[in-house]
Amino acid sequence: MKEQIDIWREAEEMVNSFKENFRNKFSVELEISYKLKPICEAQLVSIIDVYNDINITLWKDFPAGYVKTPGKKVPIDKGISSPTRARDVVIYRHLFYYFAHYFGFSKVKISTYIKGVPDHSVVIHGIKTINNALDTKNPEIVRAYKLVKDLLESKYGKLKDR
Repeated sequence: MKEQIDIWREAEEMVNSFKENFRNKFSVELEISYKLKPICEAQLVSIIDVYNDINITLWKDFPAGYVKTPGKKVPIDKGISSPTRARDVVIYRHLFYYFAHYFGFSKVKISTYIKGVPDHSVVIHGIKTINNALDTKNPEIVRAYKLVKDLLESKYGKLKDR
């Protein structure tokens, strides 16, 4: 397996080669800004994998098949795609946004994946909500975050800390 530094060098060589080819073809100097960010040590992850893993964690966390809200029980048979605002489901939906973005998916792509999400601003809000909750150590969200992260790490290898 290639060392991480070798991968970064190879990526930098590819970017420099692209810039040179672009300059030669169009007579224009191209300014490229990029960030090399290792995601995890394992395989590539699809957005479907992340979606399914978040749902698995939600269903394990609530094995009765519903979450309780004041005055009623909300079924979670559709997982994070359930059109509910029940806090427990919303937390896992926001964790889907967070981890899908972590694995490199754009906010626009994530917003098109769950039915009922009008645009990427909802995804941005969800990611910010998770970041703020983790910063303030909200116990409810930290617990759900750890459950999801543990499942993802068991499948894809160690995830880089946020």
